[in-house]
Amino acid sequence: MKLRFFTLPLSLLLSATLTHSQTQPSVTVTPRGANNYDIAWTGVAGRSYFMQFSTNLSSWYYAPTVDYGAGAQLRGTNSNSDKLFMRLHYVDASWISNLQQARDADFDGDGIPNAFEVETIFSNPMDAESRGGDSENGGVGDGLADAWELFYFGNLTSADPSAIGQADGLTNKEKSDLGLSPLVDLSTASSAQPAKFSYDLVGRLTAVTAAISPVTLVPDAEGNLTNAQ
Repeated sequence: MKLRFFTLPLSLLLSATLTHSQTQPSVTVTPRGANNYDIAWTGVAGRSYFMQFSTNLSSWYYAPTVDYGAGAQLRGTNSNSDKLFMRLHYVDASWISNLQQARDADFDGDGIPNAFEVETIFSNPMDAESRGGDSENGGVGDGLADAWELFYFGNLTSADPSAIGQADGLTNKEKSDLGLSPLVDLSTASSAQPAKFSYDLVGRLTAVTAAISPVTLVPDAEGNLTNAQ
């Protein structure tokens, strides 16, 4: 389905993912010429906003927009259909403090930022399975999720699934499967990864050192964790 800028419904619905009790003020729709409308709402501090649209109230798609925070929020829309519906989907995440962080966040943990999902690959930023499959080589694929490849490498051909790009020892395929960035060394604490992971000679995780407290992990011969302290 090819998306253009999102269209206005005859009915406007409101949905939410809540982590605190503050209610969301209602949304208003104002006509501004033939088939053009303003959708406006008052934002709540700490809240990330997404618009969704549907033609049947069953299948919903995300519009290519991300908004954030308190104050007046406004989006211009247009419609030439009488069977389109839209709703506001919002998420309260305590670690998000501005619009750029809301755009860069990865709410579904698939390794792809919210903004890239809704603006470029038109997937669901709340569902890791929506990022798509692996289409190269006549549908056989190369082991890497297409959306993951497009975001981190800009194409579907240059990433080697077996390549290890960082000192953490994880291959591109392992990071794609786990929704991790191939640009971040997960064995070293950094602003992008505020924890240090330690592995033994056969690649078993043995320790995690984070800002809260260090953790020592004891694996068995097969790599299963038997103790953590």
